[in-house]
Amino acid sequence: MQVAEAQREVRSVYLGGALGQLVSGVLWLASAAAGTWGTPRQAMLVLFLGGMLIFPLTTLGLRLLGRRAALSASNPLGKLAMQVAFTVPIGLVVANKDARPGDYAHLARVPRPSHADYTYRAKYGTAASSGGGRASARETVARVAAGTVAEIFRLRPDLTWDLVAGIPRDPAADILNFNCNLDETLGLCVPVGGRGVGMGGGPPYYLPGYASYIWRLQSHTDGHLYAGTLDLAGYYGYGAPGFDLWRTPDGESWTVQPVALVVNLFP
Repeated sequence: MQVAEAQREVRSVYLGGALGQLVSGVLWLASAAAGTWGTPRQAMLVLFLGGMLIFPLTTLGLRLLGRRAALSASNPLGKLAMQVAFTVPIGLVVANKDARPGDYAHLARVPRPSHADYTYRAKYGTAASSGGGRASARETVARVAAGTVAEIFRLRPDLTWDLVAGIPRDPAADILNFNCNLDETLGLCVPVGGRGVGMGGGPPYYLPGYASYIWRLQSHTDGHLYAGTLDLAGYYGYGAPGFDLWRTPDGESWTVQPVALVVNLFP
C-alpha cells in the first residue's frame, strides 16, 4: 500500500477527521465548564482522562452511524491512533510555583525563533514577550526532560522508512517497514545521514548530540531542506542554550548553519 492510498483510506473511514474533531470539541467544552464552575484541577482532570477516550469515542460514533470503524489490516497508519491514545497517560508532574517572567525581559526587543512574536507585533501592534513559562514550557518540558532524543526519519512512498539521524537499530528487531542501512562492522542498522540521536556524532560510535527536539522541517527556494532544533548544550555547561539551524541538500547530509539574530527589532 502506497502513502497516498493509505491516507485516502484514513480520510474515508474517519470522515475526514470530522467526528474526532467533534469529540475533541465536546471534551474542551466540558473542560471549560469544569474550570468555570469547578476548579482548575477538575478542568485538567477532564482533559487528561477525556483525552484517552477521544479515539474510542470516535470509533463508537462511527459504529453508531453504521460505518466501518477500522482501517484495513494492510494500512500501517491504523497503528497511529492507538499509539496516540495510549501515550496520553504518560506525563510528568512539574512543580512550577515561580514562572520567572523576568527571564523573558531580554525578549522585549528580540523575537524568539520559531515563535509568533514578530507576527503578533506586526498584526496587533504590541509585543507579548513575558512568556511566563506557561504555554511554551508546558510543551517543552515533556520533550526535554528525557534529554537529547531528536531523530529524523524519511518516509518513502511505499510506506517504508529510513533512519536519517538517530539511534542505531538492531537488525534482528524486525522493525515494521524499516529499511536497514547495515553497518557490518558494528552489526547495527546505522543512520543513512551519519548522525546519531540529537544530531550528534557519526561513526563509529554515533555519540548523542544536544538537539533535544526539532522545531520544524522546512524546504527553501534554494533547494535545501532546513531543520530548526532546540540546543541543550548550555544546560550541560557547554555554552548558552538556544537553537541551531541545520541544512541538507539531499535529506541525508546535515550541516549546522550560522544564525544571525536581529536585535532591537521592537523599538
